Amino acid sequence: MTKTLQDFVSNIKENSKNIKRNLRRFGLALAASAMIVSCQDCTPFPPSDLPPEATLTVDKTSVNKGESVNVKVNGTAKSLKNLKDANAKSDKFIVSYHLDADYDGNGTVDETIEQETPIDIYRQLDYVGKAKFSAMTTDNKGLTSDVKSLEVIVNENINNSNNKPIANLSSDKTSLIKGENANLGISGTDGDGVEDIKEYEIKIDYDGNGTVD
Repeated sequence: MTKTLQDFVSNIKENSKNIKRNLRRFGLALAASAMIVSCQDCTPFPPSDLPPEATLTVDKTSVNKGESVNVKVNGTAKSLKNLKDANAKSDKFIVSYHLDADYDGNGTVDETIEQETPIDIYRQLDYVGKAKFSAMTTDNKGLTSDVKSLEVIVNENINNSNNKPIANLSSDKTSLIKGENANLGISGTDGDGVEDIKEYEIKIDYDGNGTVD
């Protein structure tokens, strides 16, 4: 075989190898594209499980000093099973309900409540400003929820009103004959219920002429 023929055969073999190599690369690229297209809506690295959710509510977001507020903490366990099938029975449940309360709003927790059942408490708020509450839940897999927080505004309870007292006048007779006696009585109550009556006074017009006798 002449040298020219040998070079020709060698070139054919080398081109064949290149064609096979390119075909393999093209095949891998097609496979990767198919995987990407079929997994557009899937999560590449799905979580092993879902954390629970916590709910924190109060019956009033603004109160006067000395009034009470009802604070509730509840929660819901979440499972991957329920994402795939809403009717599937979940193996998750809440094992701990946690509440932190900062009644004077200074950033320091004044009371912590942690229990196995939902929290439902009433607390009197005695500090003017903002009372702050935060809550979280934990499920039986040890996963914790995001912290939920809220504030209750506590207003100064100022009572500048001073209502008039109420007088009560009584008589043992509403009709009598000239010369007879009638027994009159007077009593009273404070309109605000916080002060004592300081003076009682009766004015009488015996002849009914409009002048106090």
